[in-house]
Amino acid sequence: MSREDKDWLCEAVNNNTYFRSAVPLQGWRFDFIDVLKKYLVNQYGQWTEYYAPDRTSLRNYLYGPINQIVGIPKQ
Repeated sequence: MSREDKDWLCEAVNNNTYFRSAVPLQGWRFDFIDVLKKYLVNQYGQWTEYYAPDRTSLRNYLYGPINQIVGIPKQ
C-alpha cells in the first residue's frame, strides 16, 4: 500500500459518520478492519479513538499538538 493510499484510507474512515471501520461508497459498505489498527490519541487534554493503517497516516490526518499515541492490540 502506498503512502497516499494509507493517508486516503485514514481520512475516509475517520471522517465517516456512519461506520467506525468502513467507508460508504454509493450505498455500499466497504470494511477495512483487516488493514486498520485502533489507536488512542491524547490531544488537547483528552483521549480519542481513531482507526488508521499506521501511526504515520494518523499523524498526517491529525493537526495540532499530539501528546501521545497508544496502539490498542486486536483481541
